[in-house]
Amino acid sequence: GVHTGLFHYAGSLGTNYALTRRPEYAEMFVWMIQRAYRHYQSKPTTYGGPWGMDSDFRIHSIFPAWDAVEECPALTDAQRLDVTKILHLWVSDLAHKGVAHGQKVRFNHTTFPALGCHFAGEYFWNHYRAWQGRLWLEQAREVFDFQSQTFKPHCDCNSYQWLTLQHVMLYNLAIGRLDYFANGLAERNARYLI
Repeated sequence: GVHTGLFHYAGSLGTNYALTRRPEYAEMFVWMIQRAYRHYQSKPTTYGGPWGMDSDFRIHSIFPAWDAVEECPALTDAQRLDVTKILHLWVSDLAHKGVAHGQKVRFNHTTFPALGCHFAGEYFWNHYRAWQGRLWLEQAREVFDFQSQTFKPHCDCNSYQWLTLQHVMLYNLAIGRLDYFANGLAERNARYLI
């Protein structure tokens, strides 16, 4: 029931595996994802849904971590398949939150899942040619194509404005397109918001 569910912890474990290649991090990543699924199956009444409140905030970090973890020799093919199916279900349940909302500036509750859609889409399209992967890539593109042309996010308070701006920058870097930097909007943000 904690914020972002167990996915925050899983993401850290996956990153640790990617950095160290120590199999115990990969094994704990698998355990954490399977535990998150068992929690989901129990139909908990947690605020924000059965995966945990704002678990979609972690999609963008889970998939690069899983891409490294799944190659760990200590894991079985059964574990790999199980985690891949769980992650597919998780994103399928939450991807709708990242759907573009027309010609409006975005806010972090749209850009978090949209960024996640990009990374999940790349994973499932590149590895499995799953049609959902293409759909998720398109959802992310619609959100960030528009937001990459504006210097301001919807929220301009506390850290929320920076979350959206960071997501725009991460997306542009992830796809190798530097529009947000080349069109002067990143610099404008730096000057305006500091």
